[in-house]
Amino acid sequence: SPLPNLRVMSTPQPPPPPPSPTHTRASNTQIAATAASLVMILASALSWILPLLRKPALAKRAYVMALQCALFVHGSRVVTNMRQRMIAEATATRAPTDTWRERLALVANVFPHIAATTDFQYSFATIIFFSTATTRPVAVALIPTTVLAIYHVVVFFNGKIGQSMLWRGYGGNKAMAFLRSHQQQALMLNAQAEVVALPLLLIHAFAGGKTAAGYVMAFAYAQYLRLRYKCADARRYHVDLWNRIYASVASVTNRVGMTPLLDRFAGYLAR
Repeated sequence: SPLPNLRVMSTPQPPPPPPSPTHTRASNTQIAATAASLVMILASALSWILPLLRKPALAKRAYVMALQCALFVHGSRVVTNMRQRMIAEATATRAPTDTWRERLALVANVFPHIAATTDFQYSFATIIFFSTATTRPVAVALIPTTVLAIYHVVVFFNGKIGQSMLWRGYGGNKAMAFLRSHQQQALMLNAQAEVVALPLLLIHAFAGGKTAAGYVMAFAYAQYLRLRYKCADARRYHVDLWNRIYASVASVTNRVGMTPLLDRFAGYLAR
């Protein structure tokens, strides 16, 4: 007689491994950065609107809060990027990291790569603009970090709930498509805001009683613009913008004999 049909029991699958501490930490950092980005967007908007409503004190508070959120968002990414690069560098080179000198040497090797990132450079610029918070806020300085925050927030939610009816019903997909199609214009807007902030800082230095701190901040910001000029994310837009500025003022500088000074500044940026 034929053998009875035996029910083949499937081998129970082992439970999925728990997320690693590194993955959990990165996920928590991303959530915290997204929350801070939302606060930064709101604070930046208030810092631009409240002066129109004759609320300068509240506008300054919103300006400071936006800078604090920007420093947290970009600073946390710098720390995460630094940690990952140090681990990768130590693994690739098998460099010892037992003593503080060995760890310091590893940091020195990794730091040039970190300094070339937008997150590090925005953190640097944010620290500079903290110096203007108590006197005359430079509202245009919030544009680059706010634009970047909007992109990061929309991308975050699109990745988390992009397929949900709620996201689609309230125009999340349209917002994502709009930001993607206007990315080049947004990056050029950031470059324009970054460049315009330099003369505003110089005006701030003169209006603030010609203090040494004001000049130091303006000089530090000029160094920041050099970093942006060489940054892979921003170089294309900064080179294009400075070429436009150079062409538009060339006739004036030729008449007043300031072309050598303009050439020297262009060389300073490219160095």
